[in-house]
Amino acid sequence: MGDFKDDVYVALGGPNAFNHSWKECLKPGESFTTVPCALVHVYDGIDGAFAAMTEYRRRMRRQHKDNETLPIIFNDYMNCLMGDPTEEKVKALIQPALHCGAEYFVIDAGWYAEELGPDWWDSVGDWVPAKARFPSGFKTLISHIASTGMVPGIWLEPEVIGVRSPIATQLSEEAFFQENGKRVVEKKRYQLDYRHPAVTQRMDKVVNSLVNDYGIGYFKLDYNVDVANGTDCNAFSAGSGALGHNRAYLQWIQRIFDRFPALVIETCSSGGQRLDYAMLAEHPIQSTSDQQDPVRFAAVSATIATAIAPEQSASWAYP
Repeated sequence: MGDFKDDVYVALGGPNAFNHSWKECLKPGESFTTVPCALVHVYDGIDGAFAAMTEYRRRMRRQHKDNETLPIIFNDYMNCLMGDPTEEKVKALIQPALHCGAEYFVIDAGWYAEELGPDWWDSVGDWVPAKARFPSGFKTLISHIASTGMVPGIWLEPEVIGVRSPIATQLSEEAFFQENGKRVVEKKRYQLDYRHPAVTQRMDKVVNSLVNDYGIGYFKLDYNVDVANGTDCNAFSAGSGALGHNRAYLQWIQRIFDRFPALVIETCSSGGQRLDYAMLAEHPIQSTSDQQDPVRFAAVSATIATAIAPEQSASWAYP
């Protein structure tokens, strides 16, 4: 919103060349659909404005039972295991979580790392349970969680491959974000390009195995890099490549829900980044912040309903 001379204006826009390195070239007969924008018209103050936005957000999103039942989720990361789970550590948390009323039990980052400790950052991408961490078998642990009545869940970061991961050499160059013919490296990770069929086929196998073979009923999908410059591989501009990836990624999410309607998928990005309704139209729940101070988190929990529908907001509570 702004004013120019004697007029007030509202400008709505999506990606552009100046801010996002985005441009597109259409050949004869081709078309392009912009990102959607919305306006709400209210007359009764700020509460009316947020009420109208909430109504719109509820109308546009994929319907999911999670938004009606509002279950309590225990996650073992924040102020707890911090990305270094083991069979012994997780088992010690199951009964306390159940006692606190948890209905979902989520094993967060680290369950795939054969190296004990939290130093798995640049080796992710295989997404196979670590035998060194779970000597009795990961499936045995998941079954134990399910036997308590809680739904087992795990953390995944499906858009990245660590530079030390063996998967980094198994996929073609076009499966990764590129700049001038070379892979983009961000914080010792490669960014996968979900426009490439090999990427979605591989990740479909990962998700299908975790759901069908292990009984996973909840995924926390994280994203901890930021390749803001996009990809110029098979794209007219880097911004066009990024938008194409984003849309392909959300189509992949849609297909997961088509296969597993009862599955709950939380979207997260180092906490509450990527908190937008391109993502939230498809995901029933959004991580709101990685704030570790329970007193400071009160402000996040109190105001988050201005940004997303309240039943989609996941706030850490530290008992």
